[in-house]
Amino acid sequence: MKHLFLLLGLCGCVSQLRANNDTLKNHAGGVILEAGRYTGPGEWGFVAGHNSEEQQQFGEKYYIEDAVKVSGVVAYLATSTGTVTDPGLQITFRLWGEDPISGRPSGTSGLQSGVLELGNANLGDATVIMFANKVRMEDAFFVTMDLGDYGHDGLDGDTVGLYYAPHGSRSAADIANVPYRNVYQAHGHGSSIDWKDFYADHTTAAPVATHLALYPIVEMENVGIGSVTQNGLRVMAPYPHPAGDEVSIPFYLNNRSAVEFRLMDMSGRTIRVIPQQAFDAGSHAQKVSLEGLGAGTYVLSLVSEAGAVGIKVNKL
Repeated sequence: MKHLFLLLGLCGCVSQLRANNDTLKNHAGGVILEAGRYTGPGEWGFVAGHNSEEQQQFGEKYYIEDAVKVSGVVAYLATSTGTVTDPGLQITFRLWGEDPISGRPSGTSGLQSGVLELGNANLGDATVIMFANKVRMEDAFFVTMDLGDYGHDGLDGDTVGLYYAPHGSRSAADIANVPYRNVYQAHGHGSSIDWKDFYADHTTAAPVATHLALYPIVEMENVGIGSVTQNGLRVMAPYPHPAGDEVSIPFYLNNRSAVEFRLMDMSGRTIRVIPQQAFDAGSHAQKVSLEGLGAGTYVLSLVSEAGAVGIKVNKL
């Protein structure tokens, strides 16, 4: 059976890279991602990663209007040297529900997890980590990167960090209305997890208003009638699926917006582009030619002024 998947995408020294447009993100598509570091006296490590604060886990919260199955996560990772000196270093990526009262991740260990050995990471590019099983989620959930208790166990090689969108990419309205949009786990002992608000409980010189480059992979429950909504852009499942020489992508805009369409192969190489054009608020459908392309899987990406949604399309 074939499935349709969606990919749900400062301080001191900063590494930068351009975000691909193949993910569903809390921030606008095409931004320059950053991996900031601590540089003060006695400080070391990444703002979102191994650091002198011994923060163990970092996560981003996503809201979804329709029930989906979350099957994994896409992460953008950096290391202190830009290379891998400890390929066996294991990093765990987790899926969490949201505690409806506090807004923090719920539970003590997450609902599902997947483990990445650092030697398998695509440093500075998208790395895919699949969970052992898919989990049906509604409303809100978190995906996190768990570095473990390195404060006690120590580090034997590179420090690892997570890229994030530029400071200011998270809006003032989001900061005011969505507590714990991004979180970190403070170093602690015992079974309970001390979740902190990445912005409000910042340990950097100033708060970082950002979204982490940690994007869930979700599967529509009903191919052909399912949909995912993100920041005023609602994308329905493309048809036909699998596709022949042409595929149509239906979408809905809450407000008038310019939208660009990109077709990419699974390496991220852009094959075709339908240039940015303005669409009125309401329902639309865009046809994209697949003629001349080989059978396989491609990413059809919609990039609007508010965000980005990428859909994997199978071609016969």
